[in-house]
Amino acid sequence: MIASSVFKLYANCIPVKGARRSVICDLQTGRAQLVPNDCFMILTEFAGRTIGEIKAYYDNEQDQTIDEYFDLLVKEDYGFLCDEADRFPALSLDWERPEPITNAIVDIDRTSKHDFGAIFSELSELGCQAVQIRAYDDLSLAELKRILEATNHLCFRHLDLIVKYQPELTEAALTELCLGHQVTSRVLVHSSPSQSKADTDKLSFAIRFFEEPVTPLSCGEVAPGYFSVNVEHFTEALHFNSCLNRKISISVDGQIKACPAMSHSCGDIGEVSLRAAARDPVLVQLNRITKDQIDVCRDCEFRYICTDCRAFVSEPGNLYSKPAKCSYDPYTATWGSSNGSH
Repeated sequence: MIASSVFKLYANCIPVKGARRSVICDLQTGRAQLVPNDCFMILTEFAGRTIGEIKAYYDNEQDQTIDEYFDLLVKEDYGFLCDEADRFPALSLDWERPEPITNAIVDIDRTSKHDFGAIFSELSELGCQAVQIRAYDDLSLAELKRILEATNHLCFRHLDLIVKYQPELTEAALTELCLGHQVTSRVLVHSSPSQSKADTDKLSFAIRFFEEPVTPLSCGEVAPGYFSVNVEHFTEALHFNSCLNRKISISVDGQIKACPAMSHSCGDIGEVSLRAAARDPVLVQLNRITKDQIDVCRDCEFRYICTDCRAFVSEPGNLYSKPAKCSYDPYTATWGSSNGSH
């Protein structure tokens, strides 16, 4: 390791410190590299300093360890050695979107009386790009087709269907449905007799059957499988709540909420516009709760790449309480059993 060289992380590789260890988030390739907190300090406190200067700070007693850190990061392609670190600017971590609403959930059961044409039209006018429909009771293919037809000529980029199993919903039938409505990006069939994944690798959508039932209380899980290591998610989590920001939901009975599992309602969809609901003070407050304000999360190395939940918290009534369905302990760096409902 050349003493006069400077180690430089790639601009898309952002280190995040936790209570016990740190992680380097590669926002371009979607990787997350765990490193000791000592490595985080070297990367941040001594950014721009030569390797020789860093080693001298530690009286050359940590030379081998420092070399091992930099060797690993170069080998794994998180950074490089250079002579002029100032020539490589940092990545902007600002997050800005013009749309009042970017994503929405619409819940439906046999009692629901949603006007999907009106709902989708409002969402489209607000710039919403991703919609999830969650059905808890049987829906026929004809009913699903009518819902999807209401998205015709609108600006949605993604539509997820989460529907309850019934024999008419075969892999072939759902594939034909998706091919006819290509806004559909995923179909999840819950309460199925068996689990399977349709072979749609060459298509633009996914279809999966699984045995577990889905209810309005099914959200909120925090686990590595849900981590999102990308610029959009990371920068949004720095400034806003990574689950509720620019989100709106409509419950089975037509109540407009931040999340269907939350109690606060902005009013009935038949009486209140979604634009007005998006300005509701409670929703605005929820949008602005960041991970750095949440108990325990603020000390977690994964805080900017994980999901968050304000509907199910460890201390009910405390908006800044740790998510109840997160079992990770950043103080011991261990995962345990989730203590929340599923």
